[in-house]
Amino acid sequence: MKRHKILEKPFPIGASVMIKNVESKNSETDPKYEGIFLFTATLKMIKLIDESPDPIYEQDPTEIEYEVQAILNHRGKAPNYEYLVRWKGFDSSWDTWEVPANFDSKEPIKLYWSRLGAANADSNTKRKRAPKSVNKRKVATREERSSKRHARLIDTRRPTTTP
Repeated sequence: MKRHKILEKPFPIGASVMIKNVESKNSETDPKYEGIFLFTATLKMIKLIDESPDPIYEQDPTEIEYEVQAILNHRGKAPNYEYLVRWKGFDSSWDTWEVPANFDSKEPIKLYWSRLGAANADSNTKRKRAPKSVNKRKVATREERSSKRHARLIDTRRPTTTP
């Protein structure tokens, strides 16, 4: 049983290839393949020369800046809010949750809070509770319960007269 694939047709000259990373793969996060190599010539074995043109990414993707169209929603509690952001030029499938540190300007956040009618967007104050008198439920005393019970008993004992 063959365990290795033997290439019957060699790579065409000028083809871009990648080599499987077998020797230096120490963890799962290491890349499976190395570089993009340009196939230049065939000798007894395949010869690869690294003459790759410009790098794949001309600009680091983390350095690209996007413009905020609007902040749609927020989640979490102050000061750990996350904002649902709609990006300018993108549809709703590209909306993302972002923390305030990811914004270059705090203007979209202030505009969002002003739209919601919040007085102070940067305040870290907690919601004010209603006074205890509002939150307490009135519990009837023993006398009140017995007088209500007594009144019900009297009503049930009275004969009803039909005119």
